[in-house]
Amino acid sequence: MADPNCIHMKPEDFEHLSRVLTAVGEDMQTGWSRHRAAIESSESRIGRDPLGSAFRREYGPARESVLALADPLPGRWLTQGKNGTDAVALYFLAQQDATGCFPR
Repeated sequence: MADPNCIHMKPEDFEHLSRVLTAVGEDMQTGWSRHRAAIESSESRIGRDPLGSAFRREYGPARESVLALADPLPGRWLTQGKNGTDAVALYFLAQQDATGCFPR
């Protein structure tokens, strides 16, 4: 059984998953930017009359809640992809350093 205190990584698999996370983050960023622009465009058509004003009072807090959750999501996926890529690079560096400690 593997020692739970040790780090075990299949770098090729981890690198692949990091690329997948990055690709999802990029797609999400593109899609969310497009949808956010559509939302903002639609909001510009909400009137300033009494009905529109009443709607804005109810709509505003829900809007802010959704944006607060959705805006950072693409960046989180991109960050995780970058962190994974960096971890693989560090793993290979550590492996190279460790290999250099053994006599040839």
